[in-house]
Amino acid sequence: MPDEIETLTKKVAALEQRLSLYENDAVYRGYYALNKIVNQQVDILNSFNLQSEIGQNPKEDKKYDRVKSVWEGLKSMIVDLNALKLELRLTGDEDRDGKKVPFIERIATKRE
Repeated sequence: MPDEIETLTKKVAALEQRLSLYENDAVYRGYYALNKIVNQQVDILNSFNLQSEIGQNPKEDKKYDRVKSVWEGLKSMIVDLNALKLELRLTGDEDRDGKKVPFIERIATKRE
């Protein structure tokens, strides 16, 4: 009997996890996942020292090339992320933004 209870408990937990994938809005989660990536890229750029890296052998050390690709794409990512934030009317508070918002409130335009 205890084994059966443990098996059923694991099964319920797995099913609850699968259900949460449908209950949680991927739009909001996607925004915050992208925001996390942009912040990590900014951290990489902040820790990058051009003076020390420029003296490295480019054939042996590809760090400069990888960081360069980050800074070249960062501006468009930030602009897109900001546009998405405005379009979704996000507050920047992930817990508050992740709560269920009635459909009519999500699609209604704000009048002033």
